[in-house]
Amino acid sequence: MTRRRADSSSLRRALLAWYCRHRRPMPWRDHPTPYRVWVSEVMLQQTQVATVIPYFERFMARFPDLASLAQADESEVLALWEGLGYYRRARLLVAAARALTRAGGQLPDRYDCLRKLPGLGPYTAAAVASIAFGQPIAVVDGNVRRVLSRLLGAKEMSEAQLRREAQALLDPDSPGDFNQAMMELGATVCSPKAPRCRQCPARDYCRARRLGRPEAFPPPRPRPATVPLEEHAAALFRRGRWLLARRDGGERYRGLWELPRCRTPLAAPLVEWVETVLGLIATACGESRELTYSITHHRVRLVVHPFRVQSGRARRGLYAEVRWLAPAELEDLPMSAPMRRAVRLLVGRETGVQTSVWRRTS
Repeated sequence: MTRRRADSSSLRRALLAWYCRHRRPMPWRDHPTPYRVWVSEVMLQQTQVATVIPYFERFMARFPDLASLAQADESEVLALWEGLGYYRRARLLVAAARALTRAGGQLPDRYDCLRKLPGLGPYTAAAVASIAFGQPIAVVDGNVRRVLSRLLGAKEMSEAQLRREAQALLDPDSPGDFNQAMMELGATVCSPKAPRCRQCPARDYCRARRLGRPEAFPPPRPRPATVPLEEHAAALFRRGRWLLARRDGGERYRGLWELPRCRTPLAAPLVEWVETVLGLIATACGESRELTYSITHHRVRLVVHPFRVQSGRARRGLYAEVRWLAPAELEDLPMSAPMRRAVRLLVGRETGVQTSVWRRTS
């Protein structure tokens, strides 16, 4: 046995023993069925574990198995997903569930078959294949990338190199637990800043630690510059109801409801946009309100302008559907988290301003 193979074997044992003692409790680990593993891994994409747990539990309570998810209305799934962001994940989850139901109602146990499903990229397919089915496929996410870079003392590695190294290190007898051990180590011990090397089960195998500068590995990736973006939403009010519109195209917000909005620089042209696109004659009333939020590399300033509708019949315009809704009905619609905040501003749930104030201006 070569030195490298001996080191790999002892490193695997050390990581698995550490994971057995220190792994964090997570609901999908209690009953790791293929379906639960799949849903959890989709939710965990670019989202913290602490954020995911309550969403996962609510999701499982409503959609406990593949069949119930396949039969679900997409709008209900989006409503349960509200606040997690990256709503395309939810839509693809439903699409994959429906495809699986048509094909027999079971998740495939092979990586290459999992990759053919909507929304299952290399990471998710590898996680499901290894954790749910014991397939020896290495997972490479941001945490694993950092752990491998420090173990090897390699600053620059291509994705192909990372996958080869991860696959070579993978424990063939316990691939699911080993993948989770690597991810858990990166999330809780081998952190980007101030790694807790003394508590690390891999410290004796870590080249970056021996070099005395583990934080230098891997080098930080350049972040894209923040791009400011300004949007204006029309809060259209008539006879006690607000006009809400459902998005049709686009990957980010498709299927979600919102106050009709556009990237118009001023409120005055927005009146013209309302008439041209939505077919409504309206006048400004009340004070505009605004909120800011970040999404990917954009910093968005959303200005909400209240309007009194004088005449006209609302048409869809660029949207799939429009509805006039009473304030109590707004909570039932799936929206992005920023739009939910904007809508709640209107009905006074965050500012103390009651709907009657808006009525006086109508």
